[in-house]
Amino acid sequence: SLGSGDTCTVYLLSMDSEAYLYFISLETGQSGGNFAPTPANPVTNIDGGALGYFGTFITDNLTIIFP
Repeated sequence: SLGSGDTCTVYLLSMDSEAYLYFISLETGQSGGNFAPTPANPVTNIDGGALGYFGTFITDNLTIIFP
């Protein structure tokens, strides 16, 4: 529990849908399945056969010191 003088910090991290799909495809193996030969290319939003993604990230935080 929080008491007088304690500090609580909350962080908000957000990413765009293309970055989310890229990371999910890496984690779940959607890029070729769990038994796909290496390397299985992840989902990308870059043209020309490049690996990776172009994405945006937003961060914010709020700190409260309890009276």
